[in-house]
Amino acid sequence: MDTFYYHYKIGFPKAWSVNLPFLCVRCGNCCTLDCILGAGPFLVGNPSKEQIKELDKKLNPYIEEYDRIVREDKGKLNAYLINTKCPFFRLDNSCEIYAYRPLGCQLFPKTDFGMDSEEGFCESLDRFKSLRKALLNGHRDHTGNCFFIVKDGIKPVKMTKKQYDTCVSKLIKAGMTHDELVLFSHLNSYT
Repeated sequence: MDTFYYHYKIGFPKAWSVNLPFLCVRCGNCCTLDCILGAGPFLVGNPSKEQIKELDKKLNPYIEEYDRIVREDKGKLNAYLINTKCPFFRLDNSCEIYAYRPLGCQLFPKTDFGMDSEEGFCESLDRFKSLRKALLNGHRDHTGNCFFIVKDGIKPVKMTKKQYDTCVSKLIKAGMTHDELVLFSHLNSYT
């Protein structure tokens, strides 16, 4: 799975930055029809024409059902989208089209449903939000943030040793896992 990190520029009392990791635990909760239809048409990688035909063939019955519900009973649409698993979701919680999945799937949790989801939707996302909150320590003043994908190249943040130690202490208290802590140490450094 790709690893995401969230870059925060925090403006209290002096501006500083931190990269916060998001590690997917493959719970499969984001792998719904709502997610794949909302993920956008852009496929990652370079799927072959045959792969695209197979993708369309497997997705078309779901789109036909979507269209039928829109025509007959829009009230059932949200439930259909949220409660229907993605047709490419495997029983082992992996993705059949992972190598060329839609861009929106690749960017989760930086999606409309990702960061706005309710607590309990995803263990990784709940922990990520908790870690973010612990770092902000009640402050809302962050001047900018954006997601990056590790495979695009890590842009490590340098901070003071005191800032680094403070971050690590807060993150451990907030429930950061060992793997997240290891990634955190690769995404951030101190001087």
